[in-house]
Amino acid sequence: MIEYIYSSRRASPRSIRIAGLVAAAASATGCINDDIELYEARVRGRVAAASPTAITGTLHLQFHHQMSAGRGALAHPLGEIDRRQVAAVTLPVDIDETLLYPTQAGQGLIVYGWLDRDGDGILCAPGQVDEPAGAGRAADFPSHSLTVDLALTQPCAGAERLYP
Repeated sequence: MIEYIYSSRRASPRSIRIAGLVAAAASATGCINDDIELYEARVRGRVAAASPTAITGTLHLQFHHQMSAGRGALAHPLGEIDRRQVAAVTLPVDIDETLLYPTQAGQGLIVYGWLDRDGDGILCAPGQVDEPAGAGRAADFPSHSLTVDLALTQPCAGAERLYP
C-alpha cells in the first residue's frame, strides 16, 4: 500500500526568501559560454559532373571545417558548418554563397556537394545509383573571397568517403 503524506503547513516568508536566494546563487554560478567569432567568406566556384551531357536536379552543398578544433584523439576531419540547397540546377552551374565561418571550431574549409536527381532529398536512396558527389578544398583559406571548383565524379559518395 502506498501512503501519501500531505502537509497543510504554509511556507513561511523566511523559507521563501531562502529559496529565492538559493535560486539566485544557482543561476549566478551557471556555466558561461565562450564568445563565437564568425569570419565572413564569399565562396564562388563551378560545379560540374563527369557526364558529358547536362544533368538536372537539386544541388546540395555542405561546408565543413577541414579539421575540427579537438585535441589529440578528439580532433577529426570534416566538422560541418552549414548546408544549403540550390533547387532546379542543370550542371555545370556557378555557385556564389556567403558563409559565416566559426573560427574557434576548426580550421580550413572543405565544400562537399551532391546532385539529387530524383528529388527525394536522400543521397542514393535504395534503387537510385546515379546521384554524383564531390568535395573540394579552399586552398586560399582564410580569405574573404574563396574559389572552390567541385567535380561531382563519385556516385553515391558521402563527404567522409571523399575527404581523407
